[in-house]
Amino acid sequence: MPPAPRDREGRLGRDHRGTGGGHVLRILEEVRLAFTIGQALYDRRAELGISQEELARRAGLTRPEVSGIELGGTLPAVPLLARLARALEAELDLTLSGGTCVVVLRGGSGRTSSGWPGGRPPTGPGSSGPG
Repeated sequence: MPPAPRDREGRLGRDHRGTGGGHVLRILEEVRLAFTIGQALYDRRAELGISQEELARRAGLTRPEVSGIELGGTLPAVPLLARLARALEAELDLTLSGGTCVVVLRGGSGRTSSGWPGGRPPTGPGSSGPG
């Protein structure tokens, strides 16, 4: 199989000929999921008013590991998500249905959630998502 296509700047892109495009779409789905989970964790941490350092201490992680998860660079496994939810004094609900991903962290002070309809981030001018 030929390597995935790249644009002039060397970034991965969709292969419109059908060779490798599915692989790129799977990677994009994982990135969206990682970002959605990371945003929900960040939102809950901010709601509690604790630092990344404190969350790391509570969850048995390092601060760079927490940062990587919050930024969507790491897709945490379920046992790690459970540890993070406990460290954030919250219950974690993760719903994956078709192209939709919704992450909800419920804590004592209310509900923090993150997710995109259709599982896709907002794009375009003025959006907070990639674009």
